[in-house]
Amino acid sequence: MAVNVGVGIARRGRRVLIVDLDAQASATRMLGEGFEPPTIRDVLVDRVEPARAIRSIADGLDLLPSARALAPIDSWLTSQMRREEILSRRLADLAGYDYLILDCAPAWSLLNVNALVFADELWLPVSMDFLSLVGVQQLEETLATIRDELDHEISKRHVIPNFYERRTRKSREVLAALEEAFGDAVTPPIRKTVRVSEAPSFGQSIYDYAPRSIGAADFERLVAHIEGEDS
Repeated sequence: MAVNVGVGIARRGRRVLIVDLDAQASATRMLGEGFEPPTIRDVLVDRVEPARAIRSIADGLDLLPSARALAPIDSWLTSQMRREEILSRRLADLAGYDYLILDCAPAWSLLNVNALVFADELWLPVSMDFLSLVGVQQLEETLATIRDELDHEISKRHVIPNFYERRTRKSREVLAALEEAFGDAVTPPIRKTVRVSEAPSFGQSIYDYAPRSIGAADFERLVAHIEGEDS
């Protein structure tokens, strides 16, 4: 999701930095075959300047890559002072980008809390199943804690229905529940297609892998929505 959105925005002439905060490094693999250190782990733990770790991927698109070495980061964060603010301090001086997109693992972690404390907007992909709605509720509780305990308010700017199948009752019901809960924050859905699922395994965005596919059209529509072009 983060790579397709980031690539789509960069194609419109914006300056985009994708920060891969997932130890599985899916975004990193989609944008390259893997990168030698420094990575985001070195920025966080060893205080390497972010500029040393950032890689240029394409016109307007940069990446701060991840690697498996990031996996034990939560254990390290636990021992740090003001542990929820480490990412904010390390990336405080980044400038020159229209968008910083943080690609997070789909699970609760101290690193993800760091991302929420650093970010000012939440772009939330939601799969079309009812367990995902439970996850959204848990995230709401985390956001409330961050607001109350850390005095940081984050806007739920875009709630993105993902793997949408119009013909299935389940998808329609989950979409309706999202629209009832989040109103105008719900974006045009990304339909479930083979091409979107295949693209990551080929290390490509949907724009590069299948530029004329339904998936590419859906992401282009989503990017237009993010840029305010459908308002």
